[in-house]
Amino acid sequence: MWTVREMCEACGLGTWQLGQWITRGHYRPSQAVRPGQRRLFDWCDLACLAVMAELCALSLEPHEAGRLVAELRGLLEQRGCVHQDMALFLVLARWDESSDFAETVWLSDDAGLPAIVCRRPKTCLIVDVAGAYRAALARIGQRERP
Repeated sequence: MWTVREMCEACGLGTWQLGQWITRGHYRPSQAVRPGQRRLFDWCDLACLAVMAELCALSLEPHEAGRLVAELRGLLEQRGCVHQDMALFLVLARWDESSDFAETVWLSDDAGLPAIVCRRPKTCLIVDVAGAYRAALARIGQRERP
């Protein structure tokens, strides 16, 4: 488990920025806390917050990035972890009006990326989840935690 300060250092955020994201509901940590209680973050929080920081660096608004990260959290929790040698990408594809779905969000390994492009989405955003997670781990000087 990591502290607020460690998470912010790992993801290149100010503590005020993370506090605002949490307060405004843009980012929801995995563990709820009562007022005055120390907040700790797990591996899934680290991966999600690292991706959210990258999405915001790409000029997505925090509420939009937070919506995608909320979907990412569910997908990561189903997987159970992010391994050091894993290739894992968050994919957001928006389709044209004739499609059954307005947008699709899913996790893919690198082998699945060509198939995504071949389906010709109207717009496509791909974020390297495993890479963002590994970079965040490196910035706080920690090895993976179970």
